[in-house]
Amino acid sequence: IRLEQLVHPADREDFRLASGARDLRFVRQDGRQVWVQLTLTVNPERNGSVIEGLAEDVTDRKAREHDLEHLNETLERRVFERTEALRISQEHLRRSERLASLGTLAAGIAHEINNPLNAIVITARYALKNPKFDRDKAFETICNEAMRGGEIVKGILRFAKEEKVTKTPT
Repeated sequence: IRLEQLVHPADREDFRLASGARDLRFVRQDGRQVWVQLTLTVNPERNGSVIEGLAEDVTDRKAREHDLEHLNETLERRVFERTEALRISQEHLRRSERLASLGTLAAGIAHEINNPLNAIVITARYALKNPKFDRDKAFETICNEAMRGGEIVKGILRFAKEEKVTKTPT
C-alpha cells in the first residue's frame, strides 16, 4: 500500500506538496481518522529521488486545539452578549437619570407656579368672605400674582428654547 493512499482524500493535495512539515488526516485500516504531523525532506545526495520523513500522531493535540477554538468562540460570544447587556443597562440608567432630573425640574416648576396661584386663591376667597376687605387691593394683588405666574411661564419657555438650541448628541 502506498502512503498516499492512507491520506484522507481532502488532504492529498497537501501531501503532494514539496518538503516541509504539515498536519494531515490519515485513515487507518479500521476506518478511524487520525491526525499525523508529517515532516518530509528530499535527500539531495540521491538526486531528490529519496524522500525522508518523520510521522507523529498529533490526534490528541488536534482535539485539544479544536476544544480550545470552541472555548474561544464561546468566550467571544459571552463577552459580546455581556457587553451588549451592559450597554443596554447603561442606556436604561441614563434614561432613568434623565427622568429623575425631569421630575425634579417639574416639581420645582410646579412649586414656583403654585405660589402665585395660592396667593390669588387666598386673596379672592378672603375678599369674598369679608365684605369690609378692600376689593381694589384684592384685585391688585390678584393681578400682580397672575403676572408673576406669567413671568414664571415665560422664563420656562425661554429656558426650553435655549435648551433646543444648545442640545448636543450624547
